[in-house]
Amino acid sequence: MLHHPEVQVKIFSEIAEVVGLEKAVTMHDKPKLKYTHAAIMETQRISISPLGVPHMSNADTIISGYTIPAGTTILSSNEFLYRSEENWKNAKHFRPERFLDAQGNLSVPEHFKPFGLGPRACPGESIAKMELFLYLASMIQRFELHPAEPGQLPSLEPQIGMIYFPQPFQLRFVERQRV
Repeated sequence: MLHHPEVQVKIFSEIAEVVGLEKAVTMHDKPKLKYTHAAIMETQRISISPLGVPHMSNADTIISGYTIPAGTTILSSNEFLYRSEENWKNAKHFRPERFLDAQGNLSVPEHFKPFGLGPRACPGESIAKMELFLYLASMIQRFELHPAEPGQLPSLEPQIGMIYFPQPFQLRFVERQRV
């Protein structure tokens, strides 16, 4: 949000129009806050871990002519799935609009699975989605986010391990004026 203040403005405008500024955002508002939801998905797309959770093949399997023996550890390349030009036009650019169709409705590509899929999908997906939505929407409804020092944006280069996480940074929360 610090690197893309225009996104912060759009999220705030949507919340102000749909929910207002006096009422707290609830999960009932989520279907109507489409741009907010799209911004969360775009954040997930660019900040997801480089590799998926390890799995193991339980039987000999052939995929695209390659034999994968039973017992082989398999890792998916989230880096390819979520940051390649093959899957995402202008993949390096932060664009929540990529998750909205021409009418402004959510449009989620089939290959967007930030919580995994199938029987090994993240069991906390529903609560994580709820918390991401309520946290971001409530924060943007009440505060403008700014760099701690004007003009000094935090690095976008992640610290890399099993997951990506940001370099340490500080920010300022400026309470929005109620009109």
